[in-house]
Amino acid sequence: MSEPPKKKAVAIPEDLYEQIQGAIKGKGFSTVDDYVTYFLRISFGKQPQKEEEGDDSKVIDQLKALGYI
Repeated sequence: MSEPPKKKAVAIPEDLYEQIQGAIKGKGFSTVDDYVTYFLRISFGKQPQKEEEGDDSKVIDQLKALGYI
């Protein structure tokens, strides 16, 4: 059995965290960390986007507006 990958903490503004938390309700993500990891993998081409996750364009637009993308 393989070890889970090592993780590092990344700080984001509290208001952005709360926006993400609201946006992921009902989309299959149990935590903001899970969603951010998923989103970053998509952004770096490491994981195909799943259609059942819903439309993340609003979150992407918000992250762009805040300068994170």
